[in-house]
Amino acid sequence: MLPDLLVFRLRSPTFRRMRADSRFPITDSRAIKVLTQITAALVFAVSAFGQSSSPLRAFELSITPWIGISGFGTRFTSSTQSTRYKSSLSGGARADMPLTRRLGILANVGISPFAQLHVESPFGSGLEEKATVYRGDVGVGWRFKPQAPIFFYLGGGVVGASRAAFPGVSKSILDPTAAFSIGYDGRRESSFNVRAVFSNYLAFPSDNSDTPAGVRAESTAYDWSLQLGARYSPRAKR
Repeated sequence: MLPDLLVFRLRSPTFRRMRADSRFPITDSRAIKVLTQITAALVFAVSAFGQSSSPLRAFELSITPWIGISGFGTRFTSSTQSTRYKSSLSGGARADMPLTRRLGILANVGISPFAQLHVESPFGSGLEEKATVYRGDVGVGWRFKPQAPIFFYLGGGVVGASRAAFPGVSKSILDPTAAFSIGYDGRRESSFNVRAVFSNYLAFPSDNSDTPAGVRAESTAYDWSLQLGARYSPRAKR
């Protein structure tokens, strides 16, 4: 549109009179054609740049250090007692990587350094040896709309501890887990924002080789984690 209009102006009678007037040093027709082609190329480049700008995605490359609290379900039971880890303050980090407009790859690591062994029996309950629980998981996150602040996450990973969840058993092994989380991101247009996540975990405890006779591992144990973090994304939309 613009190149055609420019050519029309250059061919108009007013422009021809300007060329005949020595006060207007107009170049020859070849230079005019080059100028027209350059203008057309600039218009095309500006239009292509506007069309190539990426649309808003559900997840951008980001990192979220977080702190929170974690709870743990029963790991082992016997005829006289059941054992688990005590709820503990936790810390960790979550990373995002875009996959499609609505999907992303999310990874999370966390540690609970004050998860003492918790024992329950018909005579009461109490705390025993100190334990540190750590976990890691990775999965797929999604938003129903790319601009929505709420997101969901489904993944899997492992959970372990500095000691087993039973008195007198020091050896601990990694147990597989399935994870489902719901999260909220505030002010996603900013490089820095607040992220809150509530994570649910199904752990699958395993019998240790030195677990006493009569003690069995639960088939599943429900763990949870409430996290509040500061999310940083260098590619946030502004």
